[in-house]
Amino acid sequence: MRKSGLDEQQLRRLAAQGVVLVESAGGVASPSPSGRLMCDALRPLRLPAILVGDPRLGGISSTISAYESLLLRGYDTDVILFMDQPTTPSCPPSHSHPVPGLPPSSSAQRPSGSSSSGVDLADPCAEGGTNAQAVRAHLSHQFHSLGRPGPRVMSIPACPPPPSPPAVTHEAGEGSKAGPGLDASLVSWLQDTAPHFDALMSHLSCSHAARLAYLHSMRARATSAIWWPFTQHSTLQADGIQVIDSRWGDSWQTLAGSSSQGGDKCTSNTATTSTSSGAGSDLVPSSSMVPLHDACSSWWTQAATSDHHAELSRAVAYATGRYLHVMFPENVHQAALEAAEHLLRVVGGSWAKRVFFSDDGSTAVEVALKMAFRAFMQQHQLDLGSPQEGSGLVELQVVGLANAYHGDTLGAMDCVPPSPFNGPAQAPWYRGRGLFFEPPYVAMEKGSWQVVQPTPPWWSGLDAQGLGAPSKWSSLQDVLSPARDGSDLTRAYRCYIEQQLDEHVRKQTSSSGSQRPKGQLAALVVEPLLQGAGGMLMVDPQFQRELVAACRARGMMVIFDEVMTGGFRLGAPTAASLLCLQPDIACFAKLVTGGALPMAATLTTERVFKAFEGDSKMQALLHGHSYTAYPAGCAAIVAALRMLTSPIHNPNFAPVPRNASAPIQAPITPNQAQAGCHQDPLAASTSESQANNCSVGHTNPGRTNADGSSAGSTSLLQTEQPCCHPCLPYQAAATQPSAYCRRAMSSDQQGPVVCGAAPSLVPLWHEEEVVALSHHPAVVRLVAIGTLLALQVRAPQRVLPSSSAPINSYASSAGGALHVAMHMREMHGIFARPLGDVVYIMVPPTTPRATCDRLLTGVRASLDHHLTGALPDRADLRDGYIV
Repeated sequence: MRKSGLDEQQLRRLAAQGVVLVESAGGVASPSPSGRLMCDALRPLRLPAILVGDPRLGGISSTISAYESLLLRGYDTDVILFMDQPTTPSCPPSHSHPVPGLPPSSSAQRPSGSSSSGVDLADPCAEGGTNAQAVRAHLSHQFHSLGRPGPRVMSIPACPPPPSPPAVTHEAGEGSKAGPGLDASLVSWLQDTAPHFDALMSHLSCSHAARLAYLHSMRARATSAIWWPFTQHSTLQADGIQVIDSRWGDSWQTLAGSSSQGGDKCTSNTATTSTSSGAGSDLVPSSSMVPLHDACSSWWTQAATSDHHAELSRAVAYATGRYLHVMFPENVHQAALEAAEHLLRVVGGSWAKRVFFSDDGSTAVEVALKMAFRAFMQQHQLDLGSPQEGSGLVELQVVGLANAYHGDTLGAMDCVPPSPFNGPAQAPWYRGRGLFFEPPYVAMEKGSWQVVQPTPPWWSGLDAQGLGAPSKWSSLQDVLSPARDGSDLTRAYRCYIEQQLDEHVRKQTSSSGSQRPKGQLAALVVEPLLQGAGGMLMVDPQFQRELVAACRARGMMVIFDEVMTGGFRLGAPTAASLLCLQPDIACFAKLVTGGALPMAATLTTERVFKAFEGDSKMQALLHGHSYTAYPAGCAAIVAALRMLTSPIHNPNFAPVPRNASAPIQAPITPNQAQAGCHQDPLAASTSESQANNCSVGHTNPGRTNADGSSAGSTSLLQTEQPCCHPCLPYQAAATQPSAYCRRAMSSDQQGPVVCGAAPSLVPLWHEEEVVALSHHPAVVRLVAIGTLLALQVRAPQRVLPSSSAPINSYASSAGGALHVAMHMREMHGIFARPLGDVVYIMVPPTTPRATCDRLLTGVRASLDHHLTGALPDRADLRDGYIV
C-alpha cells in the first residue's frame, strides 16, 4: 500500500472497477502444482465459477460431472459456457444477445425467455449445440427442480482454428481490424463474439451484486425470523451478527461492511457493460469478504482442516446418495456397522462392547442414565416395579460435580447442581437429584501447574490438618501421573469424599422416616478431566480418580460424559485414557463426526447391555428417535475416525514410542508412515492383539468402505504385518497399574487396568510460549492441553497480578475476555467466543503446529492491547458471550 502511494479506500475503488479472472489449468479435477485438485486448491477463495462445457461427444456427461464436483465443494457456478454456436447470416451474433446499456440499434426485442437480470440468455439463436441444450434441460428440469435456480447455460460461436500458414498482420494500417502480430481470423472472432461476452459480463456482474445484496440483507432478515440459542435478543445489535458465507477447513468467509448497502435487483439502469470502465463496476457494493479463523471450533465440533474438508463432505454425500435414510431398529447398514466398530476400537478402548446411537450429547447422557439405573437396580436386586408402582420406588440419584454441564434436556439438567442453565428462569421443573462435590481445579500460573486459588470451602479442613498447602508440578505429565496415588493430598481427597458420601446416605435415611432411604446414589456422572461449559476448568485428575474409586466401591455405575473431551480433543482418544480409568458407560458426540453432522453415541459394557435382556419388549431399552444411526452421520463417524487416527492424514498423530515413558517430540511423517510401521488403534479388536502386534495397512481391492472410499487403497483397518511398537494405550508417566487403578476397576472388567498408553497427539502449543503467556500481567491462569488453550483474563481494572482471582463462572463479568476476543477478531482475524472471563482457542486435532504458533501470536498481541484498558462500546457485549 505504501509502495503504490494509494490509501485503502483508493485501492478498494480501484478494485471495484475491474474484474479478475482466475483461470484454472486443465479441468475442474486437474491437479494443481501441489498435487491437489484444482477445485480443492481454489476452494478457499470460493470465487463464482464459469464452467466451460465440452461440446464434443461425451461432453454432456463430462460437463455435468464437472458441475457436480463444483457443487459438492460449495461453489456457486454462475454460468456454464459452451463454444458450440454456429455463426449464420440468419442469426448474426451482433444481434443475438441484447445487452442492457448498449445503444438501441444493437438491441432487439427481448423474448419471453429473458433472465431476471435483464440479460437475454435464452434467445433461439443462442440455443447452441446438442450438448448445451441437453445440459440446459437437465439443470432446468432435473437437477435444480427442488432447490435454488441453477447456472445459466450459454453458447457462443466456436473459435475457428488458425489458418495454415496463419494470416498475421505485422503493422496496423489505417482502417485495419487487426493489430500488429494478431491473427486476422482471431480478431474477426473476437469482434463477432463481443456482444456475447458483454452479455456474459453483465450477467456475472448482476449475479455478483445480487449475491452481495443477499448477504447484506441477512442480518435484518435473521433478526426477525431466528431465535438464536444462548443469546439475549433485547441487547443484540445488528453489527453483532456475523454473516458467514462459507467455510473451508478451519476458516470462515464472512461479510464485512454495513448491512445497509445494496439492493436485491440488477437493472439496466445500474448495469455497466463498457469494458473500458470495468464491467459491472457500479454493481459492486463497497464491502468485501473477510476470512476469520474459527478459534472455538464451532462449539467444539471441528476435527478437519482444509486438507480433509472435501473428504468428509464426500463421505456424507456418498451415504446420502446410497441410503438417504433408513430406519434402524432391527436393521443394519454398512455405515452403522462400521461406525460402531470404529467407535469401539478408537474411543471404546478395551472396556466398551456395545454402541447405542442417538442424536446429540444431551440425549446420549439421557441414554446413559437409563442404562446406569437399570444396571444398578439389577445389580442390587431392586424391584423394577411397574409403571403404576413407580411412585413407590426409591429415588435413584447421582454423584456429580459443581460447574458441570451435561446438556439441556431435563434428565441431564437434574444431574448437576443449580446453575444458570437450570435455574427457575430456564427449567422450572429442575430438581437436583444427588450429591454434588466442589472439586479442586488445576491450572498453570506463573509457569507452574498448581491447585487453583481460591480453593473450595471444604479445603479449609485440609489446611487445619496441614494437608491443604497447594501442590505445584513442573509439567502436565506430572499433574496426570498416577505416581501421585500415595501422596498426602490424595489421602485427603479420599477421606473427604468418603465422609461426604457417608453423610449423604445418613441424611437420605433420616429424612425418609424409615429404614428405607429416600434416595439412593446409583451413578457417578462426570465430565472427565475438563469441564467445558463451566469455563474450561481442569479438575485435579487425582480427585476424579479417588471419586471414581469411592463410588465404584459402593456399587455405583460410572458414567463419563466425553461429549466435549472425546476424540483427541485433549490429545488422547478419550479423557478417560489420560486419567487411566475405565467407565461403565461413556457418551460421545461433537468430534466423532469430524464436525460434519450432529450425531452421538453411548458406549457401554456387555454387563450393562445384558441388564436389559428379558422375555418382554418392556424390559428392553425403549429409547430412540426417527433418525437413529442415520447413514450420513454414521459415514461421517467412519471418515472422521479414520482421519484422526491415521499418521498419514493427521500430522499430529503419534505412534507409541519404544520407551513408553519417553515424551513424544515430533509427529510421524507421511513418508515414515508409508515406509515404516506405525501404531494403529483400528488395527486390533482384542487386548491381546493390541499388546502383541499391530501393523501397517495393506490393500483389499474387493471391498468398498462405508464412506465411499475404495478399500483397495491403504486402509488402517486391515492389517497383517507385525509392528515395531506395542499397541498399548500411551500414558507418558505410567506403564504399570497403580492402586487407584485396581480400586477403580469395574466388577466386570477382568484383570488389572493397564495404565499405559493410547495413541496420542504431539503437543500442539509451543511450551515456552505457553509458559510466557502464564506470566502475562493480563492472565490470571491458563490451561493448555491437547487442542485447547484457555486463559482466564483479568478485568481491565485488575491488571495487577493476583493469585486469588475467583474461579470463572458462567454468569461472571467478562469485560476483560470480551476485550481480548474482540481485538483478536478485528485485528487478527481470529473468531473467539469467550466463556465468562475465559478466552479459549480450540483447534482441530489435525491442525499443523505452524497454525497454532500463529494463533498464539494473535493471542499475545491482543493481551498486550488489553492492558490499555479500552473496552468495547457495544451494549450487547457488555455482559459477555455465553457459551
